[in-house]
Amino acid sequence: MPKLRLALVLPAIQSALAGILLHWGSQRLGYIHTARLVSWGLSAPAMAFRSLYLMVGRFVMPDDWLGASVAGLYIDDLYFLTGVGVLWYLVGRSLDRRRARPAFKAPTATGLIARLLMLAVAGYLLVLGLGWAWNPHFDNPSLVVVPMLTWSLILMFLAARWLVTAFRSVYRAPGSP
Repeated sequence: MPKLRLALVLPAIQSALAGILLHWGSQRLGYIHTARLVSWGLSAPAMAFRSLYLMVGRFVMPDDWLGASVAGLYIDDLYFLTGVGVLWYLVGRSLDRRRARPAFKAPTATGLIARLLMLAVAGYLLVLGLGWAWNPHFDNPSLVVVPMLTWSLILMFLAARWLVTAFRSVYRAPGSP
């Protein structure tokens, strides 16, 4: 029996779920719907892709070029869905590799860059979550703030653990095993 490939299953399920929640909680209602908050909370690190569009994408691809929405989703929602797919692919890939990982792997430059990006996203989520907690934009901010802060802490912990292990493996005391 073939093994379940989480790197393929998780992005498909989470992207479909996020798409349904975003479409159900349409922005046309005039307020931020609970379904949209749940979608943002489940895949909080993907908010970095949405923010990337909000900061840079409007200059590269203005809304009036493609229209305000595609298939009932706004352009920033499509960026968010792209982020959801990337996020859950990386989570699934990490879980797949954990099953068959050797005990120790020497640190690489790619691993260092990935962990530094992980720390940057964690810091972004921390700032965004605290900003939304102190100045809520919606009725029930805990639906998105608590998961966002939780994701931030998890990403910080995982990146810091890898960095400490890498530092210890590179800078061992002379004569130590």
